[in-house]
Amino acid sequence: MAVGLARHDEIIRSVIAAHRGLVFSTAGDGFGAAFTTAADAADAAFAAQVELGGERWPDPVVIRVRMGIHTGTAVERGGDYFGPTVNSAARLMAAGHGGQVLVSGVTAALLGRGDLKDLGEHRLKDVAHLVHVWQLGPGSFLPLRSLSDRVGNLPSVWRSFVGQFAECRALAGELRRGRVVTLTGVGGVGKTRLALEVAESAGRDFVDGVWWCDLASVEDPAAVVPAVAGVLGVRMQPGLTPTGALVDAWRGRRALVVFDNCEHLLASVSGLVEAISEGCETVAMLATSREPLGVPVERVWPVRSLDPETEGVELFLDRAADADATFAATGDRRVVVELCRRLDGIPLAIELAAARIRAMSPEDLLARLDDRFRLLRGGARGGTDRHRTLLATLDWSYGLLLPAEQLLLDRLAVFSGSFDLAAIENVCAGDTIDPLEVMDLAAALVDKSMVAIERTPTGIRYRLLETVRQYAEAHLADRGELPRRRDWHLAHYLSVAEAAAVQWFDTYTAGEVVYQAEWDNLRTAAEHALDGRDPETLRRLLNAVAWSALWDVRHEVAGWAERALELPVPPIPAYGAAAVWAGELGDFDKELRIAQAGIDAATPDDPDIIGCLDTLWVGLMFTGQTARSVEGAIAAARASRGPRGEAFEALHAANAAAVSHQTDPSGARMWARHAERLIASRRNPAFTAYTLSSLALYYAALGQHALAVASCREALALADDHNIAYSRSRARAALADLAALGAVEDPAGVFRTAIAGARDDRTWVNLHQSLLAVARWWVGHDRLEDAAVIVGHLDANHVAIVDASTRTAVTGRDDAIATGARLDRDSLVASVLERLDAPHAIH
Repeated sequence: MAVGLARHDEIIRSVIAAHRGLVFSTAGDGFGAAFTTAADAADAAFAAQVELGGERWPDPVVIRVRMGIHTGTAVERGGDYFGPTVNSAARLMAAGHGGQVLVSGVTAALLGRGDLKDLGEHRLKDVAHLVHVWQLGPGSFLPLRSLSDRVGNLPSVWRSFVGQFAECRALAGELRRGRVVTLTGVGGVGKTRLALEVAESAGRDFVDGVWWCDLASVEDPAAVVPAVAGVLGVRMQPGLTPTGALVDAWRGRRALVVFDNCEHLLASVSGLVEAISEGCETVAMLATSREPLGVPVERVWPVRSLDPETEGVELFLDRAADADATFAATGDRRVVVELCRRLDGIPLAIELAAARIRAMSPEDLLARLDDRFRLLRGGARGGTDRHRTLLATLDWSYGLLLPAEQLLLDRLAVFSGSFDLAAIENVCAGDTIDPLEVMDLAAALVDKSMVAIERTPTGIRYRLLETVRQYAEAHLADRGELPRRRDWHLAHYLSVAEAAAVQWFDTYTAGEVVYQAEWDNLRTAAEHALDGRDPETLRRLLNAVAWSALWDVRHEVAGWAERALELPVPPIPAYGAAAVWAGELGDFDKELRIAQAGIDAATPDDPDIIGCLDTLWVGLMFTGQTARSVEGAIAAARASRGPRGEAFEALHAANAAAVSHQTDPSGARMWARHAERLIASRRNPAFTAYTLSSLALYYAALGQHALAVASCREALALADDHNIAYSRSRARAALADLAALGAVEDPAGVFRTAIAGARDDRTWVNLHQSLLAVARWWVGHDRLEDAAVIVGHLDANHVAIVDASTRTAVTGRDDAIATGARLDRDSLVASVLERLDAPHAIH
């Protein structure tokens, strides 16, 4: 494909508005072109991705055009060009601004980069890889409209979007107005793909991001809110239901939340959507489901099938070209139209058919459909017939697979989310599938579009479309293999989790990568283990995931632990996991009760007792039982052993030093030195950061403020470098304690960061500690009324952490104490932050 380029100052001369369309005229050295659209002016402007200088359309009008220039091969069909090269050029253009000319790295290399300005690498919509972008000519523009600066977790899609552009614009407008919209339709009609395009289009209007919640792998209706809360980063809190906590955390945010695959969880999803719509007026929601959610605020939008004569043909030709770059529709176009018509314009059916173009012509495909799709010969087709059509399409595609490919596809149905080749080999091989054949069979399923692949930094991962997964699962059940393969799935991911735990405790990073990639399957494995009620399996699984889940704040593990406690003989790690989460949510009495029950149930030398000991001393400290807390911290430090021992020992030794400096100065010094020696290697940043925060409190007690601040800053740097939320929150709280002592500059800023961060993370232990630090600081500056409000709130909520000197200082401030007792947590936080920002605040 030849590309001609003019000098940058002569590329665009003028753009003139015609009565029935737009004529684009460009001129330069050896390069010129003119093209006219057939649509009206407004639609043509949108299709051409131009930016208008005003709201009206005078004649003539000057339009600032953005251009994208890319070099590569393309497929010519019917006088037009198609293929990835054309799509990349369009996406490059869409990233720019009016008057800006963008050049891809491929084209820049051909030009020699003389007049080009390097804009760096960017992730562009529908382009699978990073694109190096250059600007042709001078000029300053806003940052590119790339995906790199987006807030949220919206998945990237590399395949082009075909059809329904008008619907996409209308839906984006609905969401910008804060509506709740549900896309309905049969499986395979393109609900998810349309939702992705709509969310992408509307995303920049939501400053707090677009958040994608895929509910396909959530089977238990009770798990909907925890799963969504995990995506949105919401922590549970005492006194509120899980739904209430989610609404409480997202109130006031300008965000778009997408719930994908809701049909099997309608009651739970509709309840959550209704609660969010009532409590979070600035949060827009988009859902995909085979039927409406049934909430009063819902706007139901049935997703139509593609027009078989236009959009259906375009989709088929585009996907066929992906399957075979040499493909060209040389035969009668009416064959492709009829093929798409027989498939009812359902995108999934069309894509599955197009994937076979490597081995069949469109005429062959149509003939096979005549044999298999007799359901299409009826009269008017409603939703039920379309659903049968999709099943027939899947039956047909399934029938084209070799028996071994069919068997592997069925067995893949036990996975949730994405999975790697090792998982396929361990879970799906055996019983007529040779392990050496698995890779080739998986590749064949990818080639036939029955399995999708994802290229990640850790390698290739596989994923089933949910419609295909459910179809295959039914076949696996019919084979009588479903229970056994679920057992194998559990066994594999138990092994994965235990290996990840060793890596996580050793150096953190490698294990954390595994947890992030495999959490969907670990959740499915945990549910199967809980259904099986096997204490030994649950003991191993909780040991493998509970500690990483705490540092990642995956609160759903608390539910697993509490369900495990219902067994006749609960596994000991369930006590520790349930207790630690109770403490993190501020219920210290429950923490102490569960931790003590675990200690009583275990033998003294049981290594699993460490979780109970860890939570026991913390609960004792926060309920004012200092002497017993010291004993518990020391016991936890001495019990640390095994492969996790060094990490635990360092952490607990530092805690022992921090809480025992008053009662046993020499013992505290010994434990502090022991912790310092153990963290010298800095192997595990999660435990090291936490240990440094505890040591900071010990240094502060000795009056070594500079050393304490340095320890906190080091902990924060480690937590930020590795994005460890729990360690970061802990370090901020420790720094707030130091700010109360006057050991840091801008103490008000430190307090604001610690309090707001703990509130947003819902880590109440660190919030309480930070609030008490502010109270101490205000006492030192004679702001006793303000301090008394905080003390009153902590006392009323049974948080027994107020020290004697602070309590004595606010004695007699009964009105302020009563005010604090009446305030709920968020009201108190808002009041404290406001007073820290007030002009009279001390900085």
